[in-house]
Amino acid sequence: MADKTGNKKDLDFLGEQAAWLKDCVVTHKIKEEKGRYWVVMVFTDRNDPMKKLVRPINDYHSRQKAEWHANILQRQISADPRDPRPKEEPNADDIRRN
Repeated sequence: MADKTGNKKDLDFLGEQAAWLKDCVVTHKIKEEKGRYWVVMVFTDRNDPMKKLVRPINDYHSRQKAEWHANILQRQISADPRDPRPKEEPNADDIRRN
C-alpha cells in the first residue's frame, strides 16, 4: 500500500467532541508491566478535570529511560512547551511582579 497525502475530512473526528484537546493539560505516568516500563500520556481538559484521554505510547527496559522519554514527549505535546502545568492566575507569567 503506497503512502498518500490525507484529506482535511480525515481529521473530522477532532470536531466538537475533541476540541478540548487543543488546550489541555498533558501529564504522563509510568506503568511497570512484566518487567517493562510503559509511558502513558494523560490528556486532561482544563475546564472539566474529569474528562481525560489516556494513551499508552511505548515501553522501555528501564524506568530512567522511560521517564526521560516521557518528559521530552510531554514538553513536545503540551500547548506551552516551556511550562506544561496550568496557570492558576491570569498574570502568572508577569515578570514585573516581585
